[in-house]
Amino acid sequence: MVDVRLEVGAFVRISERPYAGWGNRKFVGAAAGTGRVQYFDAPGAEAAQVVECPLAQIKAVTLPVQTRVYRRHASGRWQAGRVLEDDRNSLFVQFPNGESINVDAADLQVRWNRPLQDPLPLLVSEATETPFLSDARSAFIRQVALQYTAASGITAALSSSIELVDYQFEVVRRVLTDPVQRYLLADEVGLGKTIEAGVILRQYFLDAPESAHAVVLAPAALVPQWREELSARFGLGDSLGDFLHVICCDDLETLEEELPKTGMLVVDEAHHLSRQVNESQNALYGLLQAHAQRIPRLLLLSATPVLSDPEGFLRVLHLLDPITFPLNDLDGFQRRIATRQVIAEVVAALVPENLWGLPVELDRLKEAYGDNHILMEKVDALRAVIDTFPDEQDEHYTAALSGLKTHLIEAYRLHRRLLRNRRAAVQWATPRRAGLKRVSFHGEGTERWRRRIEELRQCLSNLETLPDSLRSALLECAINARQATSFLALLELHEMHDEPRATLRRR
Repeated sequence: MVDVRLEVGAFVRISERPYAGWGNRKFVGAAAGTGRVQYFDAPGAEAAQVVECPLAQIKAVTLPVQTRVYRRHASGRWQAGRVLEDDRNSLFVQFPNGESINVDAADLQVRWNRPLQDPLPLLVSEATETPFLSDARSAFIRQVALQYTAASGITAALSSSIELVDYQFEVVRRVLTDPVQRYLLADEVGLGKTIEAGVILRQYFLDAPESAHAVVLAPAALVPQWREELSARFGLGDSLGDFLHVICCDDLETLEEELPKTGMLVVDEAHHLSRQVNESQNALYGLLQAHAQRIPRLLLLSATPVLSDPEGFLRVLHLLDPITFPLNDLDGFQRRIATRQVIAEVVAALVPENLWGLPVELDRLKEAYGDNHILMEKVDALRAVIDTFPDEQDEHYTAALSGLKTHLIEAYRLHRRLLRNRRAAVQWATPRRAGLKRVSFHGEGTERWRRRIEELRQCLSNLETLPDSLRSALLECAINARQATSFLALLELHEMHDEPRATLRRR
């Protein structure tokens, strides 16, 4: 390893937080393995604070071409210029009126990346650049402002290498504008859940560059794909391994180490959390349950919400909202599933214009949830106001109506935290399937194949000694028999060998 000596006055960066995003600064000295660097706010402003950190975290940098720099004349007047070339110790700088000269790095300053604290000293020092440059970039700034407005301020959508379609943007907007960013993204297969989660992840890192720490939890087969997508499409490659971790579901040790520091958690194939097949899956769920409530941003991704398995579905929703979906109230949850259509219809009817139809809707709520005291209090409060025959704009009427509606949405509607797009609603997104009709087909061979696949699935589930990744791979191999990897190859990949066959080979 080459030892690069840091000269006093050289431009450097610090790799540790929170200083990693503050930009370039000046190296001012070192002692006993600790370096001292100083930031620069603006010409005329008070000297910024001096920061101390280990020398190993301080790296010399080369200023990119066209970096704005400032120098101070002997007269005390500041002058702004642009870097044309930097060889570390001396920089070739272009100043106004065609002046281009070499200047020692120690005689130049570069603003840090933080917002200007006070513009007045900069204006008093007359160190602003020529209006020519401002006029030249004004058209660009106007276009950026228009794009920012069109994207509703979601800069991650503008700075990612993706084509974000309307229904995906609506999911992203819904999550990012909610102060409680905890959702189950359940778009059907192929409609872009990974894209939606990637945009939300990037926005998190853009909004909190100094504190962002995220974990993506995925099956082993999807870990390389996630790393590639986050790096190539969302520009988060520099954060991978440091502040952004893509962890396999089987790696509980690494997950347990990272979760306490996590500000955002993304769980892919979240429907697997509904299972209680073996000790490993129970340990994973217990670990997530212990940390999920503390993590402010939680996205669960699944194309197959387990509505047919109320207990499993409850386990998934419990991670999103443990208060609304307690694990010890399975009977209440099953009743909510059975009456979810009633809730949807009542919520739609709770509008001021429906004054005369509201008593019928309140009776439906009382019939379905008469034993819920909190809900009945809100129902009775609205009924008491309705009995006075209020005007549609009556303050007490609208307040009671809004209170009941908000309570139903937050506490009873299952899809409050579930966002789902279906192919039937976005047929243009899959044009090759447009106009196709489903044709049912039944045959003895098909039924026999399905029975054998089900028998294999049950058999694999009972083999608790098999790793989850191998169990899933074997089942996938049986379903897609034409894929390149055979059963034998999968077993050998996991260091499991057929002993008699190995003996024959040796002979």
